[in-house]
Amino acid sequence: MTIHDIAKIAGVSHTTVSRVLNGNRDVSSQTKEKIEKIIQQYNYIPNDSARNLKLNDTQSIGILSNNIYNPFLSRMVQSIEEYLHEKKYSGYFHLLKPTDSFVSTANKIIKEKKLNGLIVVGGSSSFNLEPFDTLWVPVVFTTIKAQTSPELKKISSVYIDDSSSALSAVNYLCSLGHKKIAIVTSEGNEKSIGSQRLAGYLMSLEQNNIPVNPKLIVKTKGSSNIQAAYNAIQKLLASNENFTAIFSITDLLAIGVMRALADAGMQIPHDVSVIGFDGIDIGNYLNPRLTTI
Repeated sequence: MTIHDIAKIAGVSHTTVSRVLNGNRDVSSQTKEKIEKIIQQYNYIPNDSARNLKLNDTQSIGILSNNIYNPFLSRMVQSIEEYLHEKKYSGYFHLLKPTDSFVSTANKIIKEKKLNGLIVVGGSSSFNLEPFDTLWVPVVFTTIKAQTSPELKKISSVYIDDSSSALSAVNYLCSLGHKKIAIVTSEGNEKSIGSQRLAGYLMSLEQNNIPVNPKLIVKTKGSSNIQAAYNAIQKLLASNENFTAIFSITDLLAIGVMRALADAGMQIPHDVSVIGFDGIDIGNYLNPRLTTI
């Protein structure tokens, strides 16, 4: 896209488009809104900015995350920044809001900060619904697998097999003799971490010939919401449904689980066994210490 293409679509002169891009006020609000909508729709980046990005090596990497409250992700960001500093690169951190479009936000900060690349820490399965082909610097997703086509060479993913790892966690509980195992997971589509770890839970039950009890599948909003996990276990206890173990898909949810059990007068692991996922440091300082993947 060029400035002339934008002008043609908007039905205005390229000078008018240039005025909007440069923030001049001598353009009517209606025309400005129309041009800005077209610019956003076509993800237009001025040629000068694109050319400067290729010519100027800023030695800076963007770090995007949608969750600064998860200590697992915070530690990842810290490690990335330490490594960038070691390699004489600077890191630019940006927090994604739930309402932000990943691709448009990424392209905006890439252009503004003239970044050499982008690292996405954490994230959402909804990212996979966006057109990654408009990203024009290398992008690495961490903890999630970006569903991309083979021709998108600039998009990479560093992630684990969530379902297989969850399978290991529940198999461990089964090896201890548990037959009535609850799971605290998060809502989301089939590509989300919560859904993948739930799949591992279900596979383990099948492998160990344990029938699935839907009442022991507890879903919360978000994988970091301790309070939601606490409330969910309170409801589970109030239902009088029998269980001897709980698999929590994150350590943060497990903390809420453990507090709810303790407040109900139950002892871990004497009354109920609990296993989490992530291996965050705080798990070593709980009483009792949190067993985790």
